[in-house]
Amino acid sequence: MSEIADKLLKQGIYQYQNHKFEAALESWQQALAIYQEISDRRKQAAVLGNIGVAYDALLDYHSAIEYYQRHLNIAREIQDREGEGKALGNLGNAYYALENYSQAVVYQQKRLTIAQEMQDEFGCEQAYSSLGIAYHGSGEFAQAKECYQQQLAFAKKIDNYTSQGDALFNLRLVYQSMEDARKAEECRQQQIAIAKELD
Repeated sequence: MSEIADKLLKQGIYQYQNHKFEAALESWQQALAIYQEISDRRKQAAVLGNIGVAYDALLDYHSAIEYYQRHLNIAREIQDREGEGKALGNLGNAYYALENYSQAVVYQQKRLTIAQEMQDEFGCEQAYSSLGIAYHGSGEFAQAKECYQQQLAFAKKIDNYTSQGDALFNLRLVYQSMEDARKAEECRQQQIAIAKELD
């Protein structure tokens, strides 16, 4: 039974990657039923997260939140810190999509705490990015700027040029929101320099 569920899980991933979100949902729901039947909590958590991501892609954020919450509950139950961090980040992103910025901030801060505890530099970079976006959405520009600067620092630390470009783009937007044209232009110039390095 486990092999059938694993096959359905992989099938869903393939379908999702090919933008067949409803088909992916169906495969993952079937896999979930089997994992529940055989009491595989770790795989249940993973597939619940995937189902949430599929609902996210279909712009059904309320359903996505329901599945992310279930993923989070199991991740905590089985003490899977990495899974817990992913679920928290996904919850934050879904609340952001619903323009509930205060909830988005709460979840992204929790995600960041886990990434810091795990000394996960990539996770920290991603969490600072999402947290900055949530603060920016809520109009808290100073906090957003701080997060984007941290994102940039981590992106440099892990030699991720794409993320450096993203962080500079986000910083540029926040400086524009703060009406600091000089700083916004500095970020734009740094972005151009990084883009040249990537060519």
